Parts: sequence; C-alpha cells; structure tokens
Amino acid sequence: MLERELRAPAARAALIARGAAQWCDPRSKVRSQARAALAGSLWSAPVIESALQTVLQGVSERHELLDAACAARGARVRGANTLAILPGNVIGPALACAYCAAFASASLTLKASSAERGLAAILASQFDDLGPPLAGTLKAACWQGGDEGREAIEFAAAERIVAFGSDATIAEIARRAPAHVTLRAYGEAFSIGYVAAGAQLEGAAAHAAADICMFDQHGCMSPQTVYVEGDDAKAAQFGRVLADALGRTSAELPRGHMTRQERAAVGDFIRRLSLSTLPPALVGAETLLLGSPLGGCPQHVVAVEPFGRPTCAGFGRIVSIKACSGLRAVGAVLRECGRPLDTAGIAPAGAAAAASAELRGVVLRVCELGEMQRPPLGYRPAVDDFLVRA
Repeated sequence: MLERELRAPAARAALIARGAAQWCDPRSKVRSQARAALAGSLWSAPVIESALQTVLQGVSERHELLDAACAARGARVRGANTLAILPGNVIGPALACAYCAAFASASLTLKASSAERGLAAILASQFDDLGPPLAGTLKAACWQGGDEGREAIEFAAAERIVAFGSDATIAEIARRAPAHVTLRAYGEAFSIGYVAAGAQLEGAAAHAAADICMFDQHGCMSPQTVYVEGDDAKAAQFGRVLADALGRTSAELPRGHMTRQERAAVGDFIRRLSLSTLPPALVGAETLLLGSPLGGCPQHVVAVEPFGRPTCAGFGRIVSIKACSGLRAVGAVLRECGRPLDTAGIAPAGAAAAASAELRGVVLRVCELGEMQRPPLGYRPAVDDFLVRA
C-alpha cells in the first residue's frame, strides 16, 4: 500500500472516528456487549467502565499524527499482516491494537488471553459492521498460550507480532518466531509517581489514587512508588493524605475479585513492609497505613519508607512513599534499578515537561499524575508497530 493511502483518507478517518465514539458511549452496542462479556472478570464493573470510557478518547484526531509521521519519514510503508498477543491483566491493549491497525491499514489477528476472551470478538464484529475499508481486516482468535502447533501456523502467517506478557512469555515467542517476522514486545515493567515541592498534596493524592486503583495495580502503568520532594515528615504527611484518597477512590473504583493466593501474597508483602517502613516516632505519624478490610485483606496499603529504589509489589493497591531531594536524585536511583520503567506520573499539573529532561532515558513516558492509565493511542502499542516498509 502506498504512503498516500496511509494518510487516513476521509472514509477511513470517518470510520475510525465513528468506531472510537461507540466505545466512548456507555449506551452503545459495543459497550453493552463488552459490559456483558467482562462481567464477573478480574475487575470490578466501575473499573471496567472507566477503562472502556477513556482508552479511545480523542482517537478521531489521531490520523493527523499518522499523516505527519508518514510525511516526516518520507518512506513508502504499508500496513503489516500482524498478530497481536494480548495480556490478561488489563483490557486497554485490545482496543488500542485494533485501532492502531486501523490507522495503519493493517490486517490484524487479535489473540485473546484466557483471562479475557470477549473483547477481540466484539472488536472484529464492530469492524465488520462499520464496513469497508475496516470490514474484514480484524480477526479474533483464542488458543492456549504455548500451543506450538497452532502458533507455528499463526507465527508463519504474520509479518509482525505485537506481544504483551511476562518476560518469559516474550522470550518464548522470540525463540519460536520465524526469521521473517518482526517482534514488538511489551514485557514486564513498572511505573512511579513524583510529587514536586510545589504540588498541592490533596490534589496530587487524588490523582495518584486514580492511577493506583485502575486494574488493581496489575498493569505496568500503575505507580508502585511515589517519590515526594521534601523530608520524611512531608512524605509521611502525603502518605496519610494518599491513604484517605485511596479510601474515597475505592468507593468509586472498587477492588475486583481477589483469589486466595492474592490475599496471601498481600499479607506476605505487608509483613515485609512492616520491617522496612520508617519508625513512626521519627516522623510523628503512622508509616504503614492499611485500608478497610475486604474479604480478609486490606483494600489498599500505604507504606512510608526511606529513600531508595522503588518498592514494587505489582498488585494489591500497595504503594510506597519515599522522600527525596528532587528529580535528579530520583533519576539517579532509577538508573540503578536494572528493571525497565514504563511511566512516571508527575504532580503538579504542568510539571511533566520539565521532568522529562531529568528522566530522559530512564522511563519510556512522562505524563501528569492522574493520566498514567490513560495512554493516548500510539503508546503501548504504537501505530508503527503495524507498519512495514513497502
């Protein structure tokens, strides 16, 4: 396909905008179908509604960015025959992959996770209902991950694989993908928050709580540690404010179902935190704050710890608060982590641009605190993931 055809002509742009608007409308057919398909899943109904409402917001304007990117490259590219292997811990990538492929004029097979099998089929049906040129470009599939016979066929038919999953899963896909296939992998990573000296604590805490509560912190873009510019007493103050904010947000975005294993893991992590938190006498306040119980497990956990590398539970709405002298100190300690960092959420509003310079090369993305779970289309995944040079 020629580059000029990738510039989202009026018909394609209109269909993409119409389809995205349906996902942003709680009364639409696709939202009703998704609501039914996701009922009883890992996440509570309000978390599902919030995720579906935001993941494609503003997508109708994104074709302009693709047009500019194609013109800047000056290269002839076409949409790739792509296989997307979806995660089971969050639901946004299914929609993002589908619409990135639509912008790229790519054909796409969406391989659903065993933890969430409904969205891929709903998206494929929606594209067919929208009509040409989207109709027939999206196929839903589901098989047991690691089925080498099925995957040998699917991998060989693809030009690109976009894969989400654990590092072990990504490594196995890379090992078995044919030489002609380009792999774009999104593996394990974690995120942080940062509260600058001039931030208003209540507002910053409310924004951080929204990011923490989405998908019960199982996603890469949930903050695990929040660094607070100032001394330990200020970190403890923010910890108290954040614990209150998490309590309020939990009423709006309740925890999903917790397995016995997750409840046990939360208990183990709390015991570890009880040994690492600052002594309450040092800051004149509690430094391990537990939310109200739910099924024998606290709905959230806030721990105030000494400055250092991020503390990462990766589940359970567990967040560590650490005082710091500034972004430069945070950047230095992050560079020592040896683990990939995804997103840094910054408060107050407007401070993200300055933070980007200090954190360049450390995190993949810097945004405002409160926006960490609302990646724009083009980030995890990107439209370029679905293109090949002609």
